[in-house]
Formats: sequence, C-alpha cells, structure tokens
Amino acid sequence: MTYLNNLFVELHQKKFICPVRIGTSFFTQIPTLSLTLKIEQRALKAECPYLPSFHPFSLEEIIEDFSHDFTSFLLNPIYTPPPFSTSCAYFSFDMLWHQYHLNWVLSSIPVYAENHNYLLFSPYNISSIKNFSSFKRFKIKISPSSSLEEIEKIKFFIKNLLPHQKLRLDGNKLFSWKLFLEFWNYFSKEECLKIEYVESPLMNITDWEKILNHFSDFNSFNLVLASEEEKDFFRNNPEKIVSYNLKTIVIKYSTLKGVEELKVWQKFCQTHSLNLILSSSFEFSEGLSFQQQMLNFLKFPSDQIHGLGTSHYLH
Repeated sequence: MTYLNNLFVELHQKKFICPVRIGTSFFTQIPTLSLTLKIEQRALKAECPYLPSFHPFSLEEIIEDFSHDFTSFLLNPIYTPPPFSTSCAYFSFDMLWHQYHLNWVLSSIPVYAENHNYLLFSPYNISSIKNFSSFKRFKIKISPSSSLEEIEKIKFFIKNLLPHQKLRLDGNKLFSWKLFLEFWNYFSKEECLKIEYVESPLMNITDWEKILNHFSDFNSFNLVLASEEEKDFFRNNPEKIVSYNLKTIVIKYSTLKGVEELKVWQKFCQTHSLNLILSSSFEFSEGLSFQQQMLNFLKFPSDQIHGLGTSHYLH
C-alpha cells in the first residue's frame, strides 16, 4: 500500500477464472489500483481499472497522477477534475466526487441485470450460463483463427437464443476484410437476424466499404457495425455513419477524461441517432455499480443494454 497525501493506493491483481482476451493478448490476471480517500471523517473508496495492451499508459503514470494532492478539486461542488494525464485517473476521481457530493452508494455485490449483456470468450454450453433467460444480450469474442468447430458452436448458440435475446460479436480489429467476409458467409440470413451487430472487426476501418460492396442489400444480412476503437474516425467523418451502416458507439468509461467527455459522446450519438453503450474494463462490483448509477444519472435510455456483464469472469 502506498500513502499519497490523504490517499491510500493499493495494487491488486484481478484473477480471471479462465484466460481472457483484451485487445490481441490473453491474460490470466490484470493489475488494478484500489483507492481509499480519508476526508472529513469519511473513507471514500474508488477503483482505477487498467487494461494492459489497451490503455496507452503505464501504472506508474497513473500513480504519478495520484501523487499530486487533488483535495481542492474534490471539495469543489462544481465538477472540475484535475488535469490528469491518464484517463483511468479520471474514472477514479469521478467515483470519489459523486460519492462525496451526491452521496452515491456503490454496491459490492456483483450486478447481474437484464440491462447488462453477458460476455463470452467462447460459445460454450448455454446450460452453464446462470439465469440464461434473464439476459437480453450476449457478446462473443471472435477472431480470424476461429475454427469451423467454433463457428458451428456460435451457430448452435444462435439457434438456442430465446425470442427476446440477441448476440453481439466483437472482432477487436483482428480481421482483414477478406477473412471477415469469409467468416460472415458461414451464417444464414436467419442467423444474421439474431446478431445485433459486429463490433470493430477490421484492422482497417475503411475496408468496411469493401465488405458492404459484396452485398447488394447488406440490410437483408443484418450486417450492422458497432465501433469502439475507431469511434474518433466517425466523429471526424460523420458522413460515414450512414454509408457504413454504423448503429452503435461502444465506449469504456476508463478511456475518457471523465463524465464531461461521456456527455460529449452522448450528445454526438443523439445527434446522429446512434446507440451509446458503456463497456466494462473488468471493474470490480463497485466500479460497475458506479457506471450503472451514472447511466441513470445521465438519463440514458432505460431499455439500452450495456456491456457491464463481466463479474462472472473474476475470482
């Protein structure tokens, strides 16, 4: 444990129940920082989620952010975060500020709600998913190395989805456009209708045009795009939103400069009729609880299914 001013910072290792793919790499555990701020006879707790190979900075840089006393910023009733150099530090500050000023209570109980999707790293047996019928969305990570057997399992998974359920696929920018086209052609039109969207499948987003050019009517194959890593491309090129059939922007709170940037993305998506989905950085229960309360606070649509269903992967 490190004591910085009136802030306790402790490094933990989050252990996964099985290897988890983050970006292009697999991990059995990832580091995270737990924070305790003692102020006015209160002990406020926060988390600083960190995804190796995803966040473009080091743990040392995050700790350096916390080495400067930010108490005056926290006590300000007008939300004004310090000029942190890392997005993860903004996430932690937001947790502390909303607890201090708005008395948010963060739950330590894992949240499994119908407005969370359930993340899968392989299309394993549906019977092993607790409370399967309560989920409306499932998300499966895909890659060019997916074998025919794995694709058949995805098809079987689709076949067993209930009428109110859909599947989301996440390609983590691993596919060339030709390999993705080959992958997509394994699915029938009926199966495609059960796939809500494909998130960031291509190494080069502009190659998406080549994919769509292979379908005279790509809507009949329900070939819908969601974007996480390339979201700035669409913010800078909004004319591509319709031509790329983009329907959803996916965002990790821990990659933003706090709630103000989240509001900017919320307005952008409203302007362009896009869904905005928060995606987990494998936070502990308190971090997930904070994000759920933020969604309610910012009046996100109550029927939107967010990507916060990851508690089942942590020991």
